[in-house]
Amino acid sequence: MVPPPPIPRYLTQPLPAPEGIEHVRTNQDLVILLTDYEQLRRRMNTDRDAVQRLWEGMKVTMTSEIETGNSSE
Repeated sequence: MVPPPPIPRYLTQPLPAPEGIEHVRTNQDLVILLTDYEQLRRRMNTDRDAVQRLWEGMKVTMTSEIETGNSSE
């Protein structure tokens, strides 16, 4: 049986602080920065959730293959 590939680090590691904080001079700049960051945060959370569901599906498939003896080897 072939083990599942590792999950890419960018899907499992938290995002760093947003860049460009030093350019925030007005409230509008801050709102734009926060909006951009929120969009990225939501996208990454959605990606992480999708990867987790896929990974769990792979585990279930691998477990059932082990139990039934159906391996792709």
